[in-house]
Amino acid sequence: MEATSTLLLALSDGFGIRLMLGDPRIDLPAAQAAIWRAVAGTLGVPDAFPEI
Repeated sequence: MEATSTLLLALSDGFGIRLMLGDPRIDLPAAQAAIWRAVAGTLGVPDAFPEI
């Protein structure tokens, strides 16, 4: 589980910086979906980010 939490932190930091800097190639829904897909299998949840 430590590897998963490290991955989540790295992905969140990386996408967060891009979002804060206004990178036009990424938006919040795309970042959420990419992060979710990266860990969904490990967590045993569906690959699609849930609608909130």
